[in-house]
Amino acid sequence: MIFPTAQGYTFERINKDDVMLLVVDHQIGLFQLVHDFGPDEFRNNTLAHAAIGKVFNLPTILTTSAETGPNGPLPKEIIAMHPNAPWIKHNGEVDAWTMPNSGKPSRRRARSRLSWRGS
Repeated sequence: MIFPTAQGYTFERINKDDVMLLVVDHQIGLFQLVHDFGPDEFRNNTLAHAAIGKVFNLPTILTTSAETGPNGPLPKEIIAMHPNAPWIKHNGEVDAWTMPNSGKPSRRRARSRLSWRGS
């Protein structure tokens, strides 16, 4: 459904059948680098974003960057929410999409929209 607005922008409602969820590098060690939210609020927002995939049964892809280093692992709650999701582990590259296998899982999903949030 498309809704016109006064500013000329057209709002188009998202259809869950056209969306996939990317959970990009929501690692515990990176939570301390966020300064515009408190740690608990940021963690809760991160878990809520990851839960969207479970609630709406969206195809979901997880990524981590250098998880054995200071970035740390994904929160256990996210892994439990998406036990069968493809998990892309990269070594700290700033632009993980340039890595050979990073985009493949998302291209196979044939979705026209991505919902993503990264640390």
